[in-house]
Amino acid sequence: MEDYKSKLYKYLFFIFVTAILFFFCLASLYLGMRGIMDLGGFVAYGGPYVIQHEAPGWVWIMPVSIIAGMASVFLNQVFSKRIGGWSIILPVWSLLFISLGENFLEYSFLTVNGQTVIAWGWLICGVLFVLMGGIPIIFINKIWKNYLLKKQSYSTAIQYTMMGRKIISDEDIGWQKGKIKKVLLSVYIISALIGVYLGIEYFIYLSL
Repeated sequence: MEDYKSKLYKYLFFIFVTAILFFFCLASLYLGMRGIMDLGGFVAYGGPYVIQHEAPGWVWIMPVSIIAGMASVFLNQVFSKRIGGWSIILPVWSLLFISLGENFLEYSFLTVNGQTVIAWGWLICGVLFVLMGGIPIIFINKIWKNYLLKKQSYSTAIQYTMMGRKIISDEDIGWQKGKIKKVLLSVYIISALIGVYLGIEYFIYLSL
């Protein structure tokens, strides 16, 4: 039992760290996107041509956030699977596309010389992003209900929801009466708050 608990705490720590990293990257990407859109949506630096909007010094945070965010989700999936828990891999899809889609929608309505002008390219992207993030929520909601209310493991909840497989209880897979579910929920809520806060503070620091 002690060996099980030590492994459980170890993987919970790794899950906590990877979740913080993801939310940090999401906040950085969200704010970075807004910063670029404030400059017109296109920036550059160097080269022989005249640059209308020079890229800010913090622009590197955007590609780094994408790569690091993908890596954190992958690692989170690996560690959560070790303890039979749920990872952020499904909610991540909706969080990412809805948050970035909100940026597109907000910036698609511009005020030029006192008149509202619609940036149709951004508006279309915003609608598509929100749909890409919103539609999967239907399936995520069903998986979540199967996971919490019917006492299934996360992987089993996915199988039951998507493929109609037979329910397997927590006891059948050796869980301790579903306590890990409550622990993981707390871990993800706390990591989200910390990650977003650190992402905002770091972006402000880079923007100075």
